[in-house]
Amino acid sequence: MGARSTSERPGRVSYFVLLLLLFSALELAYVCWLPSSVAYASYLRGTAECAARALRLLGLDSRAEGFVLHLRGDAIAVRHGCDSLETTGLLLLAIALYPGNVRSKVLASVAGIAVLYALNVVRLGALAGLVRHGSAFAAVHLAIGPIALVLAAVAIWTAWAKWNAPARAR
Repeated sequence: MGARSTSERPGRVSYFVLLLLLFSALELAYVCWLPSSVAYASYLRGTAECAARALRLLGLDSRAEGFVLHLRGDAIAVRHGCDSLETTGLLLLAIALYPGNVRSKVLASVAGIAVLYALNVVRLGALAGLVRHGSAFAAVHLAIGPIALVLAAVAIWTAWAKWNAPARAR
């Protein structure tokens, strides 16, 4: 547990700079190209359907019609930004750029995609249930949900990076 050498710092800085640059490019594609993509529209419809099925598993009367998730007479539209793609993209870039073997990166990536997608489905279900509660809906929609996704991504990456670290660094 001695002091870290200064030779580790440039590598760490370049990692975060590259991560920031690549995430910026990814974000540009997310904002400019993705909304008009047919595949993305299908993804959003599928996400609404997954949320409806999850709510039905809980015994709640729900259904999806295209982009719209219905729950007990209320509805929300699953639109651009109502997904976990930005957070997932950041996680995948963080894993890909960090040192480690391909097998561990693939496992962490698959697990991360699944966890973030499932968490987003839960978020959408919660939003559908909160639609009549304006301030609670707004808090979950604009703050709690997005923060939960980012914290989950950070936790996944941190756990993977620690697990993936060479024995001498643990």
